[in-house]
Amino acid sequence: MISRLARCLRILWSAAFLLAAIAWAFSRFCVVNLVAIEFKGTPDRMFSHGCHIQSAWGSLLLRHDWTIRPLDPGENLPPPGWIFRAYLHPADGYGPIQRSYPNALGFQFAGQPVTTPTFIDRTRWIVLPYWFLVLVLSFPPLRWTFRHLRYARRLRLGLCPTCAYDLRASTGKCPECGSPISPSPPVEPPAAPVPPPSTP
Repeated sequence: MISRLARCLRILWSAAFLLAAIAWAFSRFCVVNLVAIEFKGTPDRMFSHGCHIQSAWGSLLLRHDWTIRPLDPGENLPPPGWIFRAYLHPADGYGPIQRSYPNALGFQFAGQPVTTPTFIDRTRWIVLPYWFLVLVLSFPPLRWTFRHLRYARRLRLGLCPTCAYDLRASTGKCPECGSPISPSPPVEPPAAPVPPPSTP
């Protein structure tokens, strides 16, 4: 059960690494916006809060908005509930993530609170560069790949996969660490050559 859970975790982590790498390359050409907004209110006041995810210019923007404002004259209150939207735009000349928006390394965490007698707005956002996400997500896959290659190399050389002790003269278990020795598959002797048919 634990090994199966660890295998699933490795697959999910590797998929997240590949997704971050693909999104990094894709963000140079296209801007992807994912928006989820919930509306509530009264006949004269509207409350909304939502989440906004944007991928653009090699960065990932996560933003949360919380707003209370009066309805404008003639404005109708949107139907209560959640609204989900997805947008795709060319990256050329678009997107609130400007090149000067985050700091030099691409990170930013900030807010923009606005409070008046009739209007309240609380906006928080965080900007993460894709190079940081790819770097963090790459450590476990690289470690798993290194361990797999090391394990295969030690088996090929007749060494213990755990401690690299020479097992070519040992049977049963490793004399150094006690790990069981996997039996090597039997090697079939080469077939005897078939003599050519004799000519009369």
